Amino acid sequence: MGVLAEYLRTEASQIRAELTRRQESLSEWRGAISKLFDQLAAWVREADGGLNLLDIYPYAATEPISEPRLGRYDADVLWIGFGGAEAGRRMAMVVPKARYVAAVIQPPGKEPRRADGIVQITDGSVSEYYLFRWKTEAGDEWFIRSDRAWNANPADITVEPLDRDRFEAALLQVLQ
Repeated sequence: MGVLAEYLRTEASQIRAELTRRQESLSEWRGAISKLFDQLAAWVREADGGLNLLDIYPYAATEPISEPRLGRYDADVLWIGFGGAEAGRRMAMVVPKARYVAAVIQPPGKEPRRADGIVQITDGSVSEYYLFRWKTEAGDEWFIRSDRAWNANPADITVEPLDRDRFEAALLQVLQ
């Protein structure tokens, strides 16, 4: 028996358990992204109010991601278009970046801790806003911070709750 075959036989159960954990974690992350996108899309539809100036392309493309703990995978991307006509259309993209991140955040009234994922709002070339996931027993909470403010002072880890008003302001900033 070769060295590789011996290794696989002795480590098979551990390797299978690790693959199962990876799949469960990836499924849970994709579910969190899907719920976030559903909420953001609902806010966009409400803001448009039937004017047909904002278009939503849910999961119109996928973003390849590579993380040490999850490996390589594709994540859905939410596209939001402004202006109706294809020519000159302004776009915003909501793009998942990683489930496991080093970023420590501090929401109002809470102790700082590592975020449970990060998503970016971008115009397609430059990141404008970060959405940080905070996983709790009751479900996910999301927080927002502009890229500019986040990178201006690495010691300032404060974030604001993601709500409709903050999302709309961020989206308007990206689309202008």
